[in-house]
Amino acid sequence: MVIANSFNYLSDRVMKDGVLGQPARFSGKQLYVRLLPGITTNNTTNKTDTSNLKNTSMGYGVNAVFGYEDRKPVSMKLQVNKFASLNFGYNINKQDITNTNPVVKTLQKNTSSAVSLSGGMSIGYYPNSRTSVQGGGTLGIYKLLKISSGQSTGPVMFAPSVFINGNYFLNYFSRVRGNAAISYISKSNSSTGRFNFSFTVGYVQYIF
Repeated sequence: MVIANSFNYLSDRVMKDGVLGQPARFSGKQLYVRLLPGITTNNTTNKTDTSNLKNTSMGYGVNAVFGYEDRKPVSMKLQVNKFASLNFGYNINKQDITNTNPVVKTLQKNTSSAVSLSGGMSIGYYPNSRTSVQGGGTLGIYKLLKISSGQSTGPVMFAPSVFINGNYFLNYFSRVRGNAAISYISKSNSSTGRFNFSFTVGYVQYIF
């Protein structure tokens, strides 16, 4: 359900890790429900004089996201965005490890489920019809609920972060985008807290 004066559906197409493309610009409030399935695969081979170790893994799962956004214009070029979401995730990971000398084959299957709650705010800057920049901060709360053994795992973890996203609109099917973020993940039972920094620069091309 969308409650808004206008909504740019083309720039709000969604893939597994969130919004793909130019950040949507609209004023008003939006309630949404998204179901995000995903599949990941990985194949590695480690050869030596006496062995050939192959490791094949496949993971698949689904996330259900319940979210809310409130976007209010400050001026013709500035907009304040507030957002919150509740995420439920379930994942299955299968791993096949084979060693040819001696022949040893190991099959593993792990399942996990998790819940997270996140919220924050950002400021969007739109200097012209082609350029958009968003910067802001979020606070996420994460809990791994169950693993294959059926036991609860780990404490509630906190992950504050700050981010900046930039997009340049080329046409309705292509754009240039980039983003950078730094986050901190609180201490768990098996590890200390740590900072993560990431950035991407890319070109987006919609096929249809």
